[in-house]
Amino acid sequence: MTIRSLSLVLFLLYLVLGERVVIGRSPGFAGVPVLEILFAVSAVAAWVSAGRPRPRLPGAWIGTVGPLFFLLLAMPLTGVLLGTYQLTSLYSWMIVLVPLAVLALTLAVRHRILPVVHAAIVVHGLYALGQTSLRLGLLPVSVWGPLQTWDAEVQRSMSEAYVIYGRSTGLFINANTFALWSLTALLLSHYFLSGARRSTGIAFAIIGILGSQSRTGIVCLAVLVLLWALRTLRDSDRLSRQVVRIAVFILPVLLVGYAFGILQRLFEAALVSRVTDGLSVLSDGVRADSNLLGRVEAWRMALDYSPSDPRLSFGTLGPPQVQFVHFIDNQFVSFYLQGGVLLVAAFLLALLSPVLLSRRGVRPISPVVAASAVLAITSLTLTPMHDMQATCLVWVIVGLTLDRSLAEHGGAGRRSGRPVQGQLLLRHP
Repeated sequence: MTIRSLSLVLFLLYLVLGERVVIGRSPGFAGVPVLEILFAVSAVAAWVSAGRPRPRLPGAWIGTVGPLFFLLLAMPLTGVLLGTYQLTSLYSWMIVLVPLAVLALTLAVRHRILPVVHAAIVVHGLYALGQTSLRLGLLPVSVWGPLQTWDAEVQRSMSEAYVIYGRSTGLFINANTFALWSLTALLLSHYFLSGARRSTGIAFAIIGILGSQSRTGIVCLAVLVLLWALRTLRDSDRLSRQVVRIAVFILPVLLVGYAFGILQRLFEAALVSRVTDGLSVLSDGVRADSNLLGRVEAWRMALDYSPSDPRLSFGTLGPPQVQFVHFIDNQFVSFYLQGGVLLVAAFLLALLSPVLLSRRGVRPISPVVAASAVLAITSLTLTPMHDMQATCLVWVIVGLTLDRSLAEHGGAGRRSGRPVQGQLLLRHP
């Protein structure tokens, strides 16, 4: 087995079991994610063995994720040097190292990564389907009961607050994190998979979003469906093809589900009440939903929080959850706690990366635009940058977009060995 094949295997294991296979997990300590470390090391080795392929885009690093990644490396180190944080807090560097490892592996193996990520999407989707089927009474406890017990034991090992029975989590621990994974799976399946893989990837991604009952996930799904519908309506040929697909594939499934009472059970479940509570905020304000009210109160406390070591006036410098004991659940607030306005600005710059990449000749840029939009929306109620396993597919999307742009627009420049203005080249030493 080559190092690249081994890295793909470890990547699949990480995508599926990254949050479940850990060492030393206990309440208040997430444990050491073994698969995360093994994957990151193997991905770098695979990238080196492939000749260190990398896109050559002048100024792109500084104008996209470079400042954010630099600050996320420098600030925790500064906190350690100032004595505010212990040396172990430098493991927070994985928030940068994992995305770089995913990008490196994607550039090294190119489209060989697609069967791996599709397999991970299917595994999570099937597991979520089992969790949902148990809740709807479609699976007997004797069949799924042991796995439900496993879910609860893993969640309880983190904290009693993580234990949840009414929502699907896939093989993640948190339902909202699973929704984030499912959203990125939906984007990757739509833009990069084809045939049966595309259909099953999209289907399992939607099952994950709905099964998680994440309101942020459902809002993102609704926006994506609306944009897809508007785009389809503008193309008569495309519209006719989609109508045929809906008539042949989707309508029969809905009819069968209705005939067996599956749809009725689904809409009687907590999904509808969660969505209804969320919509009530529009008319009655934040206090209409206790969940959102708790988040807003936590955000207020975070914004009023003063770090224990204000010498540089940047924030906590290290991971803010070490000093701030309340739930944050907002990436912008989390970065504000850690690095003030400077770190938030770097994050906003990273979210606007598609603008600069488009100006550097990266085409098509729509997959990266969609991924950035999903990250921006989910950052309002989640911390996607800290959920590295759930956002791995974002970096796969970025890597495949760069590779596709090379293949479609960089051919002449690559053959001549000279860069063509406005085009992307994949550079080999």
